[in-house]
Formats: sequence, C-alpha cells, structure tokens
Amino acid sequence: MGIPVSYQTRTNFISGYQADAKGQVWQPINSKVTRVDASSHYEYQIPQGDEVFTVDESSSRRFTRTTRVRVEKESGLILDSFQQEDISVTQPLEDGKCVAKARCRVFNMKGKKIAEQDIVVYHQRLEEFKPIDEFAGEDYAKGLANYLIAEGKPELVPQAPHDSRKLSELQLEILNQQEENSALMKTIKSTRPSPNLPD
Repeated sequence: MGIPVSYQTRTNFISGYQADAKGQVWQPINSKVTRVDASSHYEYQIPQGDEVFTVDESSSRRFTRTTRVRVEKESGLILDSFQQEDISVTQPLEDGKCVAKARCRVFNMKGKKIAEQDIVVYHQRLEEFKPIDEFAGEDYAKGLANYLIAEGKPELVPQAPHDSRKLSELQLEILNQQEENSALMKTIKSTRPSPNLPD
C-alpha cells in the first residue's frame, strides 16, 4: 500500500556445505524447509528453486522462489500461504557479518502479484566454516565431486578423506530442525479446506 512497515524476524541457517581443493566454498541447491521466527507466528519457507547469478569477492546475487506458509504459534493453524520471488544482493560488512538487500514479489494462490517490496536481512556468523560431508542420507562430498567432474573441473575435487569429520552441535541443531520442518509441513492444520499452493 506504499506505507513502509518494519518488523523483525530471526532464523539460523547454514551457508556453505563443502570446500573444493582451492578452498572455495560450495552450497548445494536447497530443498529443505526453513522456519523463520516472528513475534506471533512461524513462517515456513519451502524452496521452489534457487539460482546464484553471480558471485565475486564483493557480492553475490541470487534469485529464489519459495512457497511461504504462516502458522500461528499459539494455535498451530495456518494464517496465510503465498508464493514469493526474491532477487537479493549480499555484500560483506565486516568480518563475520554481511547484509542482503532483496526485492520481493508476492503472489497469491492464483498466481496474481499482490505485493512488491524491499527487505533487508543482516547475517552474523555464529561459528567458523566446517564442511558437511553427509546428513540424512545425502552425501554432499560425493555430490560436489560428481558435479565438479561433470563440469570438467576434476582438479577442484578435494582429496582429503572426510569420514572422520563430525558435525558441530549448531550444525546438527539446524539440520535436524530442517528435517523436522519438512515433516511438520505434512501435519499442519487449517481452518479452511487445504489450498492448492502455487507451483
């Protein structure tokens, strides 16, 4: 409606699962449901696609499309559902901190655009990078190796063994929460017939 609105949300997430032979950090395409904590509700964000346009030392530019489901904390009932497309540019501020500025477009269940807005997200590193080789049946180390070989970059495949690396407590907490979120989405109650969420 053209009226600026400010409110805060918070979530923990993992950025970077693997490092190649040159130390460059790689992120798999995310298919897990994340949950953002607001004052009166949770917002579950279900990925529908994620593509990094450009990455360099000064910024990264990314397009994402997600289905969002907002659930009231107290009752567990669905408040709203919609699809959102974001184009975001992330830039470092100082060591361990960066800012993402995004242009968001929101669509209703019929695919009609109902809002367009700008948001700002501040990221703060909670712990140093540590590779995630596998979790919940996903072998990220093998996946990166296969991708690099398929792209004609076998020299980037890391050679160090990874079977002895353990996840940190924070990594386990975030990864387990994502698994719970994905399972929970199948059980959420609704006050009206289940909507056909947009593709």
